[in-house]
Amino acid sequence: FDEWNHVISKLGRLLKGLATEPGFSENIGALAHEIFVLVERDTDIGIFLTVRQDLVRLPMYGLTHATHTAMLCVLLGKRLGWEPGRILSLASAALTMNVSIIALQGRLATQGSNISDAQKALLREHPTAGAAMLRAAGVVDEDWLATVANHHERPDGSGYPAGTPQDAELVRALRHADVFMAKISHRTARPAMTVQEAERQLYRDDAGGP
Repeated sequence: FDEWNHVISKLGRLLKGLATEPGFSENIGALAHEIFVLVERDTDIGIFLTVRQDLVRLPMYGLTHATHTAMLCVLLGKRLGWEPGRILSLASAALTMNVSIIALQGRLATQGSNISDAQKALLREHPTAGAAMLRAAGVVDEDWLATVANHHERPDGSGYPAGTPQDAELVRALRHADVFMAKISHRTARPAMTVQEAERQLYRDDAGGP
C-alpha cells in the first residue's frame, strides 16, 4: 500500500518538474514500469485502491486518477497479451494524459458547481496542449505522444479536440480506461457510479468494438 502511495507522490513531483528537471521521459517510463511490477506482485491491492478511493485525496484527483488509469491500462494490456514495451507506452500515456490540467482536475473534483467557460476551454484543448508539453520535455515515443494527443477522439469523429475519427488501438484503450475511472470516481458534485453500471455504459457505447 505504501508503494502505491509513493507512486502518486513521485508522479506529482515529476509533473511539477516537467519543464525544468532532466530525464522526464525516462523517469515517467520508470514509474510506469514500477506500476507494472506492483500489478504483477499483487493485482488485488491495485484494484482495491482503484475502486475504493480515499475521498480525503479528492483535491489530488488529477494525480490519483492518472495513477489508477495507468494501473487499469497495465491490466488491460496484460489481458490482451500485449508485449511489455507496448503496455509501458500505454501506461506512460495514462500517467501524463492530463499533464496540462492536473491542478484544474483537483479544483473541478472539489468545487461542487458547474464548470466555467474558461475551464471548458482548457479541458477541450488539454490533449493537444499535453502532447506539446511532453514533446518539449523530451518525449520521443510517438505511440505515447499520439495516444495523449488523441485520447478523447472517437472512431466516429464525435470526440475532441479535433473531432477527427481515431481508431488506433492504444487510443481506444486509454479512452476506455480514462472514462471508466472517471465514472467510478466520486466528485463533490456527484457520487461515483457503480463499477457494474460503468461497465454496462462502456460496453454499450463501444458498439461491439474490440
